Amino acid sequence: MFDYNNWVLCDYTEEVIDNDNEFVHLNYKEENINIITPYYILNTDIKKILKYEYEPFMVDLFTSFSSYENIINQSYVDLIRSTSYINNRLIRSTETHKRILNKMDLYSLTQKEKYSMLMILTQAVLGIPYHFICGLYPDYHVGELNQTECGNRKVVNRIFIKNDIKKVKISKILRVFSINSESVDVTYKTLKLKLLVDISTGSLTFMARII
Repeated sequence: MFDYNNWVLCDYTEEVIDNDNEFVHLNYKEENINIITPYYILNTDIKKILKYEYEPFMVDLFTSFSSYENIINQSYVDLIRSTSYINNRLIRSTETHKRILNKMDLYSLTQKEKYSMLMILTQAVLGIPYHFICGLYPDYHVGELNQTECGNRKVVNRIFIKNDIKKVKISKILRVFSINSESVDVTYKTLKLKLLVDISTGSLTFMARII
């Protein structure tokens, strides 16, 4: 599926080398990389919705991987740790990666779209939103639910791959907590994070809501 790949993530200017489903070059311009700063669509005490520029976000995400093989392997590892639905159907975690690869081939996604999809399905995609949340609560720690708290501790992926649809909806519950004088962590707030990515249109929206 990815043999002899010459694809590199850059400024999304495609140069088809041989077969569009097999070889894609992207021309990279370093000056086009900028600081990934979201802008608010909604900003309240309970809910915050932000829009990220898709291309700089994906460039930053790509730099967290050492190779194309690393993208494939890491997506496999993280999907096993997650709960995933493909086209609204719950998939066994050990089967998810294979099912996604099959769907991407079935609907003839380009190499760029395939790698973008796999990168989005790694837990690295939550790195930038995570740092944003940390910035909202500088005097606290941000992490997963502890063992005594109710809720799904896993990442939940809802993946849609059809003829003209290439979307991923990711949700994750995190908690904001402090450490008291007795070294016990105390939950301050619980947040539900959602990341909505539309690969076809190059749209990326992030939401954090207090629950």
